[in-house]
Amino acid sequence: MGKVDLVQLKEPAYENKCWTEMMAVVEKIKADGPDAYTKTCASAYVDMALTKSASTTFANNPANKPVIDFVKAYTFRLLK
Repeated sequence: MGKVDLVQLKEPAYENKCWTEMMAVVEKIKADGPDAYTKTCASAYVDMALTKSASTTFANNPANKPVIDFVKAYTFRLLK
């Protein structure tokens, strides 16, 4: 497996009120397209699980085993 050098962005600390406002803008863009964008606050992401999935057809195909093994093992942690 390879290595990836990730850089954590410096952003304002997570704040629930700001996060809620940002997500409202995201949902509006999803519903109405990019022109629905409105400027809002910004904050760091809330900690969340990294959900991984694959269809059974893909996962059960022996040719895809290296991909499935990689996805199962993939994780990252933030160093503070």
